[in-house]
Amino acid sequence: MLVQTRKVQAFPIILFGQAFWSGLLAWMRDTLATSAKTIDLGDPDLLRVSDHPQEVVGIVEEAHRANAARGRPLSLVCARDEGREARVMRVHSIASEELRREEGSMGITPSRTKRAGHEFVGVGVGAIILNTQGQVFLAKRGQDASNEQGLWAWPGGEVEFGETLITAIRRELLEEFGMVIEPIRQIAAFDHLLEGGQEHWVSVAFIARHISGEPYIKEPGKCSNFGWFSLNALPPMLTALSEEHLRAYRRKFGAGLVRDLLYVGSIG
Repeated sequence: MLVQTRKVQAFPIILFGQAFWSGLLAWMRDTLATSAKTIDLGDPDLLRVSDHPQEVVGIVEEAHRANAARGRPLSLVCARDEGREARVMRVHSIASEELRREEGSMGITPSRTKRAGHEFVGVGVGAIILNTQGQVFLAKRGQDASNEQGLWAWPGGEVEFGETLITAIRRELLEEFGMVIEPIRQIAAFDHLLEGGQEHWVSVAFIARHISGEPYIKEPGKCSNFGWFSLNALPPMLTALSEEHLRAYRRKFGAGLVRDLLYVGSIG
């Protein structure tokens, strides 16, 4: 629940034993998420299931590298079912000493000290999300946002290691606003340079539909306000990247509104 509500940083929750856990996961998806709607549709995807110890190790190492690259130590709880010597393992700072020694011998700065967008180019995603009235969703960046605080922006965020662009933008909207969206089409990709070129991101922009979920602010420090706006009546203070996204949208679709979203096409 702490991961679900983002009270703690995201880490892989691994259930060992597909046969044992499959019934629970099916019940969560069919009953809690679909019928009762007491959890979000994407919440069951927070759980990873495996029958292979080596795969579990790979999931843990992948998560460590992703969190270390973002400057965040990793904590993991990995549960095994009772039929497989029931126990709970708590793992902290998973990076192996062997990996660190190897990096050091090669003159490589250990990855846990690197930050996306600073020591290496970060990848981000954003989306112009339309509702059935042809309005678009914008969020105002809060005091704890990493940059451009107080400006309005299309929602989005960082692509995590091992994540596709489409998965990332869906996750970001669900995590930050409780919204389920359907990306329709990628419209552009931009270099996004901040702090006089000291911070470098590549941002990929999508057009998306709002499917479900009444938006609300789940991370108050990062977002101070949000709203649905007509494309010809947007707030005056957009981030530089959001202005780029808007220009890309208008180059493809003109200055008018896209009311029939089927016109936009599909990303397949």
